Amino acid sequence: MGQAFRLQRGERARVDAAFDGTLARARALLAHSHAGRDDAVLLKRSLEQLIETEERRRFGSKSSRSRAAASTPKTCRERRAVPVVVRNEVFVRDGGRCTFTSDDGHVCASDYLIQLHHRVPWAKGGAGTAENPTIHCAAHNQLEAEREGLGRRPRRQDRRRP
Repeated sequence: MGQAFRLQRGERARVDAAFDGTLARARALLAHSHAGRDDAVLLKRSLEQLIETEERRRFGSKSSRSRAAASTPKTCRERRAVPVVVRNEVFVRDGGRCTFTSDDGHVCASDYLIQLHHRVPWAKGGAGTAENPTIHCAAHNQLEAEREGLGRRPRRQDRRRP
């Protein structure tokens, strides 16, 4: 079996031979730098690159955000997708964390599985402007959808059964 890497709070992750090969290739590519000699630096650099790539996928590149901000936003409801500039504005405004507030006033503040939540749902005429969406974690987004009557539909029972 492969190596074990320490994660947070003393946890370890087992890796397989494919990971070992990928790590060896990354070490070879970065052998000329400090990152190639230190696995912690190499993994940190890799995770930073992953985060940058994923944020660019979700929120657009900085150049596309500035171009989108300079252009006039559409006010029509032609597209269901929220524009990149709006997604980015909401992400920055909400700090990238769930803004769900419970009945007792507790704010979730999770940054795990975050999604855009429309205060006024799209299906009920909600706009794609920055004032309507907010960030919720997946669980609270689903909870709010169910409260609005837009949650998962109940499974149909098999009609062949008597």
